Amino acid sequence: MPTTISLIQNIALLLIGALLFEALMQGPRGKSKGLLRQLALGAGLGVLGLVVMLTPWTFSPGVVFDTRSVLVSISGLFFGAVPTLTAMAVTAAFRLSQGGIGAWTGVFVILASGLIGIAWRHLRGRPQEYRRPFRELFLFGLAVHIAMLALMLTLPWDTALSVLSRISLPVLAIYPLGTALFGLMIVKRMRGEQARADLKTSEGSYRLLVETANEGIWSMDATHATTFVNESMANMLGYTSQDMLGRKVEDFFFVEDMAAHAQRMQRRHAGIDEIYERRFRRKDGSALWTLVAAKVLKDDTGRFVGSFAMFTDITERKRAEQDLKNESARRRALMDTSNDGIVVINAEHQVVDVNRRFADMLGCGVDDVMHMHTWDWEACQTEEDIRANFADLTRLNSVFESRHRRRDGSEYDVEISACGALVAGDPLVLCLCRDITERKRMEDVLRFLAQTGSGPASEPFFHALARYLAQNLGMDFVCIDRLEGEGLTARTVAVWCDGHFEDNVAYALKDTPCGEVAGKMVCCFPANVRRLFPHDHVLTELRAESYVGVTLFGHTGQPIGLIAVIGRSPLANRALAESTLKLAAVRAAGEMERLDDEAALRQAKEQAEAASQAKSEFLANMSHEIRTPLNGVLGMLQLIKTTPLDAEQEGYADMAIQSSQRLTRLLSDILDLSRIEAGRLAIQAEPFSLSGAIFAVEQLFLPAARQTGVSFLVRIDPALPDRLIGDTLRLQQVLNNFVGNAFKFTSSGSVTVEASRLPFSPPGRCRILFAVSDTGCGIPEDKLESLFTPFIQASAGFTRTHQGAGLGLSICKHLVRLMGGDIALDSTVGEGTTMYLTMPFAVAAPLPAPEQPGPEDMSFLHGLRVLLADDDQTGCLAVKRQLELAGAAVHVVGDGRQALDALRREPFDMVLMDIQMPVMDGLEATRAIRGGEVGEEVKRLPVVALTAYAMPGDKEHFLMAGMDGYVTKPHTIEALARVMAEVLGQTPR
Repeated sequence: MPTTISLIQNIALLLIGALLFEALMQGPRGKSKGLLRQLALGAGLGVLGLVVMLTPWTFSPGVVFDTRSVLVSISGLFFGAVPTLTAMAVTAAFRLSQGGIGAWTGVFVILASGLIGIAWRHLRGRPQEYRRPFRELFLFGLAVHIAMLALMLTLPWDTALSVLSRISLPVLAIYPLGTALFGLMIVKRMRGEQARADLKTSEGSYRLLVETANEGIWSMDATHATTFVNESMANMLGYTSQDMLGRKVEDFFFVEDMAAHAQRMQRRHAGIDEIYERRFRRKDGSALWTLVAAKVLKDDTGRFVGSFAMFTDITERKRAEQDLKNESARRRALMDTSNDGIVVINAEHQVVDVNRRFADMLGCGVDDVMHMHTWDWEACQTEEDIRANFADLTRLNSVFESRHRRRDGSEYDVEISACGALVAGDPLVLCLCRDITERKRMEDVLRFLAQTGSGPASEPFFHALARYLAQNLGMDFVCIDRLEGEGLTARTVAVWCDGHFEDNVAYALKDTPCGEVAGKMVCCFPANVRRLFPHDHVLTELRAESYVGVTLFGHTGQPIGLIAVIGRSPLANRALAESTLKLAAVRAAGEMERLDDEAALRQAKEQAEAASQAKSEFLANMSHEIRTPLNGVLGMLQLIKTTPLDAEQEGYADMAIQSSQRLTRLLSDILDLSRIEAGRLAIQAEPFSLSGAIFAVEQLFLPAARQTGVSFLVRIDPALPDRLIGDTLRLQQVLNNFVGNAFKFTSSGSVTVEASRLPFSPPGRCRILFAVSDTGCGIPEDKLESLFTPFIQASAGFTRTHQGAGLGLSICKHLVRLMGGDIALDSTVGEGTTMYLTMPFAVAAPLPAPEQPGPEDMSFLHGLRVLLADDDQTGCLAVKRQLELAGAAVHVVGDGRQALDALRREPFDMVLMDIQMPVMDGLEATRAIRGGEVGEEVKRLPVVALTAYAMPGDKEHFLMAGMDGYVTKPHTIEALARVMAEVLGQTPR
């Protein structure tokens, strides 16, 4: 019993020391647990150990018991190695200083207790867990003190047995319990420290959370006064938190929101927590929208003491929502005001959005169209076609035409602009649908207007138009009028009434709807037209109800006609009727003007043809009347030259012949100009000799050169091919004109004709430059431009020194252009003129060089029996005498009938037939010969026209009538003999 009491006293003393130690450990928190602090803790534990060791229970001298084992083991368990080792060193040193037989045993107990505590800490968990239950602490104490009892065996054996027998049971009963109590006291203290540290950390974290939170935090008391607000909330409103403390929340509302706030506060006072949106007024007066999560605060009795709320700034979201709402409203407004139907379709071809116009086009309401499928209205494609043709909606971007079906089953034409896109991951198609029924009708109208009346066998345009308008517009009466008499009267050009055309009439416009139309673009009376115009008997007879008219305007802007359509029922589609008539009016006005222009052109053409015919007849008559006596004059002069003449007389005769030939050339020039103007002058392409053609020109002007004393030179480039293909007669005509002009304007010096080859000619072709130069008077520069104009000469007036009609160069210019060539000139007054002619020719195969032509061989005329039919006695005498001098026998008759009689009486080898004769003309007589009226044996008798008719086409006309040759008056005996030889020998003409 005394032993147990002593051990209990030791435990009590230890607990008292532990309390003192706990007080000693109270100090600044949060300091570092470094080595010095651990050493200080160990020293404190060592001092506590010394205290308990100073009050031991003495078992025997040198053998004492105290609670240092409890202290040291608890130190190892809770505080770790450094403090425990320090405490162990202090207590062990003190025990050794006490001495006695149990000194080392005491040291061993100290060491064992500390090491067991340290080992237990590492094996069972670190002390920061602070969860050592009483049972574990008791077991720990039991283990420590079993080890202490075991160390008692280090005492002398007798002493050890005595100690173990007396203290084992009290030690095992009291010291483990004391260890557990001591440990629990430390655990409680550490848990308290940890709780205080956690609380402090939590408070810091909460304050940090509150102060740094993006959300606003606001609390108020029962009177709605602000008790707390974080900086985020204050910043949202533009205040500081100090500015807001104590102010009521109502101070931050808009007046218009107070009623809604009062309702919210009623629910709050009723204890209802809410999440809602609230608008606040910022310091600058702007609006702050927030999402509020409000919590009611109550006391222990359930009485409302305030409210706590968290606020999220949703101003941008509300602005975005408002923008979205505005955008949606704008989109809806645009869609609903669009003249085109708009529909949005998803991947299942189902409507997800639609505007009013599209629904109206289908004859449905908007709600009826929603969720419809495209095949519900598509008239041209089935569901299978649509799914196949529009499988990938996102790639769709096209414009196409189709037909849609209305609810009532009717169809209409549409133009669809479809564009696909991926919206929020869903494929959608936006379709703009435009009703093009009217456009299609207008296209049909335009197609009709473009195609009608274009073919030679087509119906007259105005009749076709009247029929079309009646059928297309469903009208009973159509009239198309031409305005007359300054627009006071009209004359119909087409009248359609009840399926048939009526005769055209003229009528007055007064008191008629057409009178209202005249001068206006369009005039429409969709109903009651008879009441508006009671004096129009046509409207009464037709029982007219509706009327549409349009004015036809000419290119000058003046009204020229009308189109009117009349129906017996009110007009169903005014826009269609007006649009159709406006389009028809443009074409009808053009057609009316075209007909007027054609009539004017026809009249002008007839007048021009009449004038041309009169001109041709005049020229033909004048040519005939001039050539006939001229032929007599030239023939007589040629006969005179066959008689003996002295030199003076022969000179007179030559000058008279030259004058006659000049007059003949003038007539030829006039006729050539007439041919050119009529477009009847043809160019012949035949092989000819270039040298021969130029030689003929040279021979023609050699007498003039000898007479004037002007030198005449001809130079031909040896590189030129001699055989060419072209119109040699027209080439000679041009060269003759150039050379004739050169001699005419050159009184001294020379006239030179040159021909040279131009480079860069294609194979088989040859371009030749002809140059005719003289040393004459030259041409003034101001006369050059008009030189090639008909009837214009370089010199004019009564003092002209050179004769001529001014036709030659004009004719040459046209001839050269017809032959594909060009003319140029270079002239200097007082020095001379050079005319340049460039001509293209094809190269012909070469032939042997021709013999130089000599005088005409007229031996074939010897013994030739010739019948000459001509009513001009002078001309007949000249021809008869010239032919007789050549050896021919000539019989003369005065008309065609006498010629036929002569052919019946006696045989002839040839007939020289004038064309214009009394009784029977030459053509009629020739046809009679070719018809066998004279006899089969003379049916093919050669007939040569010997006539003064030299107009374009005369030669061809005579040859087609059956004549074999053609000679114009006046002529030379040589020219006549040449044609006669060609006819008799059938040589090429």
